[in-house]
Amino acid sequence: EMCIRDRYSRAYKFSSQKGISEVIAINFFAGRTGRITPVAIIKPIFLGGVTIQNVTLHNLSEVKKLKVTPGCLVELKRAGDVIPKIERVTKHSSNTLNIPSECPACGGPTVEDDKFLMCNNSDCEAKHYENLLHWVKTLEIKGFGDELVN
Repeated sequence: EMCIRDRYSRAYKFSSQKGISEVIAINFFAGRTGRITPVAIIKPIFLGGVTIQNVTLHNLSEVKKLKVTPGCLVELKRAGDVIPKIERVTKHSSNTLNIPSECPACGGPTVEDDKFLMCNNSDCEAKHYENLLHWVKTLEIKGFGDELVN
């Protein structure tokens, strides 16, 4: 339990529930900016009222910092009781993580840019799809969503 004070008010926040699960695989997905995001596929775990199977690892540097590989056991929590987050690896695996040299969407070459893995193909279909989907969601057009964009 944590207390946050501000001038004349107080807010009490309870610490997030934690659990341990095994990483089955780490998949990579291309986004609208060309960033390729790693996502850990874990054995389903019931945590804080929901079943969690996928946990975003945000970027390549996060994967390297945590040393997450398929087969390892990880401690999870739901940040803000919403977003699943890997806190740490509790048991390492002898498996290695293959960082893709090709974009998972278009097959174009990837480049490690600072802490991100990027797709360099300007004609990447994932970039076009995600950009159009982002634009449609921004306009809030009724009945125009993922399937129609696809």
